[in-house]
Amino acid sequence: MLSMARRITGRAVAIGYCGSLPQSPSVFHVYPMGGLSKICDTLAARFPERIRLETPVKEVVVENDRVVAVRSGERTEEVSAAVSTLPINRFASIVRGSDALEGAKQFRYRPMVFVNICLEGRNLLPNVMLWTVGSQFTFFRLTEGPMSIPWLAPDGKTMITADIGCDIG
Repeated sequence: MLSMARRITGRAVAIGYCGSLPQSPSVFHVYPMGGLSKICDTLAARFPERIRLETPVKEVVVENDRVVAVRSGERTEEVSAAVSTLPINRFASIVRGSDALEGAKQFRYRPMVFVNICLEGRNLLPNVMLWTVGSQFTFFRLTEGPMSIPWLAPDGKTMITADIGCDIG
């Protein structure tokens, strides 16, 4: 039903992303002007004395399955939670006091090539994202962004992006 509502309205609708409202065709994703940086700047403005730039985190300390401190630079800050933007494999290597993320250390990120194909028509794929399985495909995913974000292509046209995982060299 939500996919059908997306096609009819031509807008992105909540399909498993919204925790504050139940999923429905009338729930749309809305971001402020300035996007994520606006949200971060607004939150950071409340605690200017607590923000330290250019001070990489060295350790995240866990006790009894709860984050209790973060060590960065020469300081240790007691905390009740931590949010990290590190890739999960790197984040797992700085967590102390828990082995909950041990399996994540093996993750590897690889280079990617994105090929954009401009085509006539709209809604050429069965869904916004189509995962392909099997070695017969060079790509592993096709995405038709204009299905949920119509302004990514002019009316009557679409763009499909093929995601190709690769290795340097």
